[in-house]
Amino acid sequence: MCCHNQVLSQPPVKNFDTADGLAIGLGLALDVGFRLIKGKPKTAKEVPVNSDFERIAINNLSLKAKKHSDLILRGLSPAVTVGSQFIYDDPSRSIYLTLETIILTDVANLLAKKLVQRPRPFTYNSEVNHHHAGCKAYDKTKPDANLSFYSGHTTHVASVIFFTNTMLWFYKPEYRSQDWAWVVSSMLPALVGYQRVMAGKHFPSDVFVGYLTGAAIGYLVPRLHDNNEYSSDLTEDFLIGLGAGMAVQYALLKLLGNRKVVQHDCLPETSSVKWKISPMLGRYPGLRLSVNFY
Repeated sequence: MCCHNQVLSQPPVKNFDTADGLAIGLGLALDVGFRLIKGKPKTAKEVPVNSDFERIAINNLSLKAKKHSDLILRGLSPAVTVGSQFIYDDPSRSIYLTLETIILTDVANLLAKKLVQRPRPFTYNSEVNHHHAGCKAYDKTKPDANLSFYSGHTTHVASVIFFTNTMLWFYKPEYRSQDWAWVVSSMLPALVGYQRVMAGKHFPSDVFVGYLTGAAIGYLVPRLHDNNEYSSDLTEDFLIGLGAGMAVQYALLKLLGNRKVVQHDCLPETSSVKWKISPMLGRYPGLRLSVNFY
């Protein structure tokens, strides 16, 4: 990799322009619009699960896994998003790119969920009653029960991780020789995907598509705004991180499929503590701070 120490003659990222303003404004409008759309509910019987690999998600009802994935999404994810602004030391450019990345990630995920209307794995589980007392997370009557494809948690965490890595590559030349950082950080969205399947919230295909989509958006948004002629090194680092993350996610899900004891901990909610940056920013999972304790 010959160009890791390339000296930048101009800011790595272009200035905010009209196109970016339109993209953010349109994205916000679409996001609100998609959330208002109520699709026709499907039942699990209408959408059979024919793959053995997909069926490993059906018998899982782990609120502990759900809580852990929520903690990463709603705690660590915004911390990385906010903290990275100080690392880039270029808020006039990095903030609008962060917003574009988060909004595009959210809109793409919502569009897929509303169009596909795939029942979540727990809707196939005979242990979950139609009105499961004290367990709101597994209520089959809620519209959310039909929004399995694809995993929003995995998508947003992957988007934040790969966006941060790409921006660090732009702004910190010393980071360009740290391939291991891409590999290590890529494991976080893989862990979230594993937890979402363990929680009975998503099928393996949901988290794989979520990982791939989030990583692609997190990488491509800053790349489409870069101000310099970069070599293939950045693409190589991205592919290394993506390959490692997808491989780890597959390995974790295979281990989950081989488990002999399935955790069922659908317990009543005992307390709830929530923090939100603001009502508007709280709409976006990538910027929301919210934790539920069961």
